[in-house]
Amino acid sequence: MKITEIENVICKRLGHPGRMIGGSKSGYMQNNKDNVVVFNANIIIELKTILKTKYTKVWYGDIDITKDENILNEIAQVTGSMIYVLREYDNRFDTESKPNISNYVVKTNGMLVIGPNWEDWYTRNDAAKLIQKS
Repeated sequence: MKITEIENVICKRLGHPGRMIGGSKSGYMQNNKDNVVVFNANIIIELKTILKTKYTKVWYGDIDITKDENILNEIAQVTGSMIYVLREYDNRFDTESKPNISNYVVKTNGMLVIGPNWEDWYTRNDAAKLIQKS
């Protein structure tokens, strides 16, 4: 699948790049206090070729992973790609050309996995929803 096709799939499911999920970050977090939310997130896809693996940003904006987990899994399945969600500083400014993939918040190829640096912060509740640890 071409990058533009992948971007179209993501836009149809998550909305256009630059999406904001609330007018106020603190207000959104007060109303969704247990949710795993990444403001100014970057979605990166992993493209494998015979010679190397390449990481490409295909979307950016606010994402509530707790609410959007199924969408992320669906995007990965439809595109046949590994999808990484990075925080802003891991693929912006000085890291734009070389994303810090090892610091991913979550990744999915159809089954969402919490990044190793975030396992102390996030967990699953009794309903299997991804939430912040108390």
